[in-house]
Amino acid sequence: MYNLAYTNYQLKNYTKSLADFKKYVSAEKNRQSSNYADALNRIGDCYLFERNFTQAESFYSQAVNVNPGNADYSEFQKAFVLGLQRNYNGKVSALNSMMAKYPNSQYYDDALYEKSRALVMMDKEKDAIPVLEKLLNDYPKSNLAQKAGVQLGQLYFNTNNPQKSITASKQVVNN
Repeated sequence: MYNLAYTNYQLKNYTKSLADFKKYVSAEKNRQSSNYADALNRIGDCYLFERNFTQAESFYSQAVNVNPGNADYSEFQKAFVLGLQRNYNGKVSALNSMMAKYPNSQYYDDALYEKSRALVMMDKEKDAIPVLEKLLNDYPKSNLAQKAGVQLGQLYFNTNNPQKSITASKQVVNN
């Protein structure tokens, strides 16, 4: 069931994948299996693609509870869903928690970028600037570096710091 569910997931047949992952989760006896936690995440992903944010958040939370030592993806996705629901304070809080628990996470740069976006949505542009600076300083090769640099230049401009805006924009072009 797990492999069939993944095949449908890879084919972007999320409705069928969701049903198959749910069958697998119901049948799996070993709740400590890495496949079990992964299936919970994929169920969350399927619900996310369907824009059923409440169910997505629920399954990401279950994945965290099943495998708390390796749940950075689940925690990141939960935070992302909070942002989609316009709960920006909750998103920032969840991202801060995720980054504190998993300082070496492969999603750390994503978490910084998403935190900056949430802060901007809360009209806290000045608070978003050091978050983007950290992303660019700590993860200069990130696939988000270019977008973060553009956003940083815009934030500098919006906060009446045109010289830093120009420098940030030039840095994006140079990189």
